[in-house]
Amino acid sequence: MLTGNKKQLSLGVLFIGVFLFVVSSASAETTLQESVSSALKTNPQLQILQHNQRAVGHQVNQVRSGYFPRLDLTLGYGTEAHDDEITRARGDDDTFQDRGEAALQLTQLLYDGGETSRRVAAEKEKFASAQKRVLDNAEAIALDAVIAHMQVYRQQELVQLAEKNVKDHEDIIGMLEELQEAGAGSVADVVQAQGRLARSRASLANARSDLRQAQANYLRVVGHPLDEATFNALVAAVAPATLEQALELTECGNPKVLALKANMREANQRVAVVGSKFYPKTHLELRTSYEEEVESSQTYERNHQAMVRLRWNLLNGGADYYERKAAASRFSQTSSEHSNQLLDVLEETRNTWAEYEAAQESKAAYYDAVDYNNKTLDSYLKQFRVSQRTLLDVLDARNELYQSSGQLVTSRVNEVIAAYRLRALAGQLNETLEIQPRLFEVAMSE
Repeated sequence: MLTGNKKQLSLGVLFIGVFLFVVSSASAETTLQESVSSALKTNPQLQILQHNQRAVGHQVNQVRSGYFPRLDLTLGYGTEAHDDEITRARGDDDTFQDRGEAALQLTQLLYDGGETSRRVAAEKEKFASAQKRVLDNAEAIALDAVIAHMQVYRQQELVQLAEKNVKDHEDIIGMLEELQEAGAGSVADVVQAQGRLARSRASLANARSDLRQAQANYLRVVGHPLDEATFNALVAAVAPATLEQALELTECGNPKVLALKANMREANQRVAVVGSKFYPKTHLELRTSYEEEVESSQTYERNHQAMVRLRWNLLNGGADYYERKAAASRFSQTSSEHSNQLLDVLEETRNTWAEYEAAQESKAAYYDAVDYNNKTLDSYLKQFRVSQRTLLDVLDARNELYQSSGQLVTSRVNEVIAAYRLRALAGQLNETLEIQPRLFEVAMSE
């Protein structure tokens, strides 16, 4: 009975151990979305731009306050010596006397030539530009995370292929040793195979080194190490259908282009702000004041006013004229910057599309190559056993399979990276990966 309990306990411990191993293995896998989310949460450059965007949002509300009334309270108490006809008649013209005053004034803007509304509009466009620059930075960070993730995946696959290559060479040597023992092989074949085995082990060491470098780059980009990267195969649903569609998406949605377009609108509003200085400004002013023993008075005075006041600068040396000229030149500058940036991103889209198509074509070709290489190696091994093929044929066939398999992995990774780069150029990478906007978006009211 005791022995049965021990067996049950051992089986239970084994089951728990296997379960924990499976859970830990599953948790070690990291998806592309998880890599991007982690990078967006920890990147300091993105946080800098988010703080800047919040500051610009507060500036919008600051300028908007010009629509609302202003209330000023003035209090004063001190002493004065006042000299006029009354004080001289009293003989206290050189005497210091206490003085007290209080005033409360409410001022409401009625008309300012559209200056306040233009300033608000300019700050809104500035906020829109800051928002697009945050999005652009988030797209760039996401793309860096995608590339880092996929490079780790590529190196993992290349390490596995290199390990399989080493094992196959070891199997070939084992087969040669069996043939030699049976009197059908030669020492030269074994030595030749051992030389190829040594080269395959060197390739494995290089692949492992490249994997460690890819993992180090991932740690720098994302902020935490990556144990095992998973492959995102939904490329067809990610990439645009045609080059024309890719160009249209880039032109309409590229964050850099949209940020500069917002800068153009802001600069245009700045021109209008300067133009408003050529118009009068009208305010409603309500004022009540109290003054005690002011100037020659020996009692207090009260005053209440309700006034509409117009102020109009008629001459200031031409400063406003040249300020408007400068603002117009700034608008032309931002317009040229927008056009230049648009040309750059459209060129990058065309280049990326060419890389995407090349990766697709090479991937299809390498799939065929791997299939043919597998069949060739299998046939050569069978023919070698009956002395219809040389060992060199077998080793060359194995090397071709190894090379084609590695190039297939590279083509698949390049296809994914190019597809996601096209989405990043269109400002849709995080949206495509279903990343929560709260990781990088900032509202104006924050």
